[in-house]
Amino acid sequence: MNLKGLVEDFDIINFDNVKKLKKSEYDVVFIDSPPYIIETIQPIFEESDFVLVPTKVGVPDIMAISTTIDLIKKAQKKNKNLKAAIVLNMLKPNVKIKEQAIEQLKKYDLPILSSIHDRISYGSSFLNGGVISSNDKQAKDEIEKLSNEILNLL
Repeated sequence: MNLKGLVEDFDIINFDNVKKLKKSEYDVVFIDSPPYIIETIQPIFEESDFVLVPTKVGVPDIMAISTTIDLIKKAQKKNKNLKAAIVLNMLKPNVKIKEQAIEQLKKYDLPILSSIHDRISYGSSFLNGGVISSNDKQAKDEIEKLSNEILNLL
């Protein structure tokens, strides 16, 4: 799905050169990419200030981020200022497996930030002007808390 033209308040751009992107007019760039595009993602990590690794609480999901974590660790050897953290995403309410997931995630030696729950407002946020402009106070609070944690890491 191409979001260009559907989303307001921020630009959606394509890029073909990471160095060119770093020199662009943007202060903050969000890149959403599957972790298996190693040739593309590695140079992006090397030029980044921060990488947020989302994962669900399931064992396969936690195992799946190991490649991404390895790429981050490799990038940190070239970019000593690169910071990274993990966020539990699409968390179901009252899930006891969360504590088990956090225990498993500790092996990656990265900060584990506040969780983001599975909310309808997130799924419709691109089409409804974002979570912050919605009526979902819990979603707003989650995003604000996560944002503050990221800013404190930077």
